[in-house]
Amino acid sequence: MLLSPALIVVLGLTLIPIARAIWTSFQQDSPLLPSKFVGWGNYSDVASSNGFVGAWLVTLTFAACTVVLTTTMALGAAALLNSSFPGISVVKPIVMLPWAVPGVIAGVMWRWVFSDSWGALNAALSGAGVIDEYVKWLSTPNLAFMAVVIAQSWSLLPLATIFILVGYQYIPFEQYEAARLDGASFWQTYRFITFPNIRTAVIIVVLYVALMGITAYDIVYSMTSGGPGSATTLASYFTWSISFRELNFGQAAALAVMMAGVSLILVIGLLKALPKDALTDE
Repeated sequence: MLLSPALIVVLGLTLIPIARAIWTSFQQDSPLLPSKFVGWGNYSDVASSNGFVGAWLVTLTFAACTVVLTTTMALGAAALLNSSFPGISVVKPIVMLPWAVPGVIAGVMWRWVFSDSWGALNAALSGAGVIDEYVKWLSTPNLAFMAVVIAQSWSLLPLATIFILVGYQYIPFEQYEAARLDGASFWQTYRFITFPNIRTAVIIVVLYVALMGITAYDIVYSMTSGGPGSATTLASYFTWSISFRELNFGQAAALAVMMAGVSLILVIGLLKALPKDALTDE
């Protein structure tokens, strides 16, 4: 009963929109057409539409790449912040800085970095004599994809680092002392002590980054608007296009439900990978 006021608010802000989206996905919902029930028609039309398969392939590849890059950087950043060295008080705010930058602003910033004609990266590489002419980072499909992966990973790094850093705080010091007395090398210590203790945090980071990758929109839209061609057209951008360019809200809702289903499958799969006692106090 004490929780009921908060639960009512949470349920109202989650279940009602979800139910509305599911209902809309079975309707012909567009200001250009009369409303009617179409059943699974929206799902079949979306699945057979041009760009559907491509958008999902780009989305899953994007999510996988951001998981690898963000998790790798977070592991390194957490290990760095868990140590003690001169200047750590300056490094910590720098690592956390991307957390304070909204996604759209981050996308604009990285667009300035990777711009084909006046970007900071091209200027730096040209000034250092590494390149003779400016690289078309955002006009070349593979390079544009790499650029949005880097921007997304940079944006997700702070929270991922915090998750893993918290895991470091629960590693018993006695285990490191025993490893030192046994003559364990750095990599042996990391493999048999550090990583097993932060495994739960790493799985949570993978889950978090993967979900953000599947539903990413703002950074990619700000940097490339899905281009060049369809190189960075994610499922979320495909949903936006169906909604606001084609004004077909029924099909957009169907695609959104599909995205939610894929996310749910991912959550269930990664939760099964957690240690059995990871979410308990035992």
